[in-house]
Amino acid sequence: MILKKRNHSFLMFSSLSAMLMNINIPRISDLGQIYHLLTVPRITVVLVLLFVIGYNFFRRSGRLNFPVVENREEADYRLAIREGVAKFPNSPFTISDDPLFVVAPKSTISDIKSFTQDSASFSKHLQYLFHSNITNIGEHEDGALISVIRNDISRQLVTTLGILQDEAIFGFDSCFGPSRDWTPVTLYPAIAKIVTLISGRLFLGRPLSRNEELINTSIKFTIQATNVRDALAKRPKWFRKFLSPFYEEIKSIFNIKKEFAEIIRPMIDAHLAKEGDGKLYSDEGDEQGKFIACLIDRMPPEKRGNIQYLTNQLLSLSFASIHTTSITATQAIYDLASYREYIPLLVDEIKEVMAEDGYDTADDGSVRLRKTSLPKFLKLDSFLKESQRVSPLSLVALRRLVTSDLILSTGHLIPKGTHLCYPSWEIYNESTTLYLDGYTKPLNKFDGLRYYNLRRLPGNANRYYFVSAAPDSLQFGYGNQLCPGRFLANNQIKVILIELLLNWDIRFPDDVKMEGGAWRRPKNNFVKFDCRPDMKASVELRRRKNT
Repeated sequence: MILKKRNHSFLMFSSLSAMLMNINIPRISDLGQIYHLLTVPRITVVLVLLFVIGYNFFRRSGRLNFPVVENREEADYRLAIREGVAKFPNSPFTISDDPLFVVAPKSTISDIKSFTQDSASFSKHLQYLFHSNITNIGEHEDGALISVIRNDISRQLVTTLGILQDEAIFGFDSCFGPSRDWTPVTLYPAIAKIVTLISGRLFLGRPLSRNEELINTSIKFTIQATNVRDALAKRPKWFRKFLSPFYEEIKSIFNIKKEFAEIIRPMIDAHLAKEGDGKLYSDEGDEQGKFIACLIDRMPPEKRGNIQYLTNQLLSLSFASIHTTSITATQAIYDLASYREYIPLLVDEIKEVMAEDGYDTADDGSVRLRKTSLPKFLKLDSFLKESQRVSPLSLVALRRLVTSDLILSTGHLIPKGTHLCYPSWEIYNESTTLYLDGYTKPLNKFDGLRYYNLRRLPGNANRYYFVSAAPDSLQFGYGNQLCPGRFLANNQIKVILIELLLNWDIRFPDDVKMEGGAWRRPKNNFVKFDCRPDMKASVELRRRKNT
């Protein structure tokens, strides 16, 4: 149903009721207690709250003159997006949510190239989404963290390939053990731990990165950050900050931060103590402290040594790395077990590249790829990109908080304060550039070699890679605000899948004959704009006899 106006009244008061039910309010048992509460400061607070309620209740926005697509399926926005794109192909439309999103027409996607942080900001959208004024999640306005990712981590990825492989192998061993027989495992938690080990090794170094308490705290934060986002979105925004100390989710997130700070404090203190003489803190000659050194060097001088600030920075990085990478890797492994015909193709490609480039053998007999090898796995790259097309992290992309009025190429005015996005779900499922008869399967079918075959066409040699950004490839953004960690995510996921493909057999518990089948794949869970894998689904793993 398409509505011309939105009714805020019911939503506001239902949210207010839910909010009050989740607050521990002291009981008042007699008139004496009531009199005690009626002090001037308390009355003032009550009057201010009543004013805020009245102002927001009676005011009319009138700023967004776009059609509204109402959500028929409250928890799944796929139909709403599809309906909006079909009915309003050349006009923005809005989807009822908090924040209220304006979905821009697909035809204006090139406009995003001119959007800067000063006009339409991705980071400010994330800060709103995760309530950074309350949680401090995504609070990196000084740019130190982004600068480290873009300049210090991404530029050294080739030299860190061995570290990623070491930790992937260690992660598989610690999560799955010998597993000479078929062993059931809940996939997502295991992959999240492996990703945490890899990220921790790169960001913190050994031995701290293998500290079980650190690993568990990092994963807890990743889960709880999403819980906080969803929980606060259900509360009236006018009261979120004022009443946040009462919310259990907020208490939990700050307890996790405190735990994390206590774990990393010795390393931070040791590094700061030696910073003056130009030496990096290290433990028994290992790499611990190098990333911290880069981060501290790029921080404003007044924030160096602020353990709370460093904790917020590291946990924000941890969330961004663990959350999205674990989900993407889990989805790809579900697809491998479902579409088993791709497994021998990918294994053969890995072995062919290793034969061409050579490889190194560790003391335990495990193999290490050469630095030149990873970009050559073109079929694996295609399989990953197709997995992400079919099961994207989000149904919309290029999310921005408009920080100054914008005019789209269609002539529509997008006012300051609007949350803008593009319908990537529809683009991935309808784009004519992603299907070519005789080269690819239709877009409603999984085709692990779709992008491999598209790259074989004239003029496409440098297009359609996993990390590519284009109007039909928006997973890592487009324009001038691309994800700075996309190359790290690319390497992490590929290293995990290569370890799996070379050394392990995988199947679903009901697939004894290892036949695969899309119908066996755990169903995705669509929550508003999010597309999440089944995080409780199991697979069975078996270490190959020759490894």
